[in-house]
Amino acid sequence: MSPVESPKITVIVVNWSGEAVIGECLESLTNQSMLPAQVVVVDNGSTDNSLGVIHSFDGRLPLTVIPTGENLGFAKANNLGFQVSKGDLIALLNNDAVADSRWLEEMVLTMKRHPRCGIVASKLLVYGEAIIDSAGDGFSTVLKGFKMGEGKPASCRSQEERVVGGCAGAALYKRECIEDVGFFDEDFFLIWEDMDLSMRAWWRGWEVWYSPKAVVHHKVRSSIVNNSPLSVYYTVRNTTFVRVKNLPVSILLRCFLPYLLGEMAMFFYFCVKLGQWGPYFKGKLHGLLALPELLEKRREILGNATCSVEQFYSMFTPITKREIIAAKLRKFWAPTAGGS
Repeated sequence: MSPVESPKITVIVVNWSGEAVIGECLESLTNQSMLPAQVVVVDNGSTDNSLGVIHSFDGRLPLTVIPTGENLGFAKANNLGFQVSKGDLIALLNNDAVADSRWLEEMVLTMKRHPRCGIVASKLLVYGEAIIDSAGDGFSTVLKGFKMGEGKPASCRSQEERVVGGCAGAALYKRECIEDVGFFDEDFFLIWEDMDLSMRAWWRGWEVWYSPKAVVHHKVRSSIVNNSPLSVYYTVRNTTFVRVKNLPVSILLRCFLPYLLGEMAMFFYFCVKLGQWGPYFKGKLHGLLALPELLEKRREILGNATCSVEQFYSMFTPITKREIIAAKLRKFWAPTAGGS
């Protein structure tokens, strides 16, 4: 199939010292069946030859390169990219992800089928394996997000459906949705900023859809080491950010028991199993210290909501669901060396 020119899509790629991966990522964008009108690469102060690799695509892609000179984090870097974007649709792609040739086109087709769709989630497969990394994001009654389909064969999760959120490592956003709810909250820096954005979109009546044919191959955790002190800190802190900003008191009370069980499990996993006591308690402390600002943001989000609490809660996955229990057990008993 010959490529179809699209004047509507801007792809934003955030890179941080990704010389080993950024080339294959950008190469995959040259082969899209629906070509992007603009590719914005935000380089977060790389210390390797990333910029040299990126500029080797001058003339092959409609490149806009923004060298920040420092690591601003995933959220702020994408916001910078959005500021110079020209498309009606904004696609995000991790520098360690390789998109199938129909990735953009399939996301656009999904969005067109659903008028209130503001975000499209891709099907992320573990690079080199027929295993799902993420097939849309869910949110469980322990008040924490999770990757849907994680660890299952690639043939699973083959139906288009509404989900709570989409991994920002490979997703499509409608500009109208972003202008309505705002883009990423830069206070997150990295991790869970995409769930926060999806929830804000939900409260404003936008829908998130999973597109099973929009496939990306993800070199999982090539940029952030899994269970590293950095990862643990931002996971713990930003989980608090998501909860306080987006969940009304009625949901907090309804899910109080599952929440407590989830907190106990998180403590045992990060502290007892992994020995990450410092990052865990630092994340908890900084989450609590941010409460005044988080509550102010929460008032604005819930005060402008057009979605009812019951509609919002209907998308939560019960902790008793077999898929959730199996995924948590696999994660808890998996070897910690090397991460994934």
